[in-house]
Amino acid sequence: MKTLSNTLEALIERWDDPGDYPSNAGSGPLPSCDYLEGMEGELKIELTPEELTQFNEAVEVGEQQDWVQENIEDKNTFPKEIVSATWIHKIEGNILTLWAEEVEVSDWQPEEPDYDLIRKEITTFL
Repeated sequence: MKTLSNTLEALIERWDDPGDYPSNAGSGPLPSCDYLEGMEGELKIELTPEELTQFNEAVEVGEQQDWVQENIEDKNTFPKEIVSATWIHKIEGNILTLWAEEVEVSDWQPEEPDYDLIRKEITTFL
């Protein structure tokens, strides 16, 4: 098995509170926050004839997800924020291309800003 290309990366989205509440309970919108939405990109792998036969046999019995997990996921081929994935696959000759359909994400948290540096920059600017 040889990895031809790996463009998989964690997909980080930003949630922005609309701040429009009918009861006017808040004094404005809540702070925005980043969260891990999933994974984008693809993984392209060249399989040996033996691996191709094993994969095709797994597809025939509906166990391709298990095969991918055992043979590919355990090799640290995707971002550290992703625990596991359900895959969509395409096979052309001995080239297997995988896209993540659903992912299980880790307890990812965005990095905290360096508040001391920000304060220093603000006071320097003023």
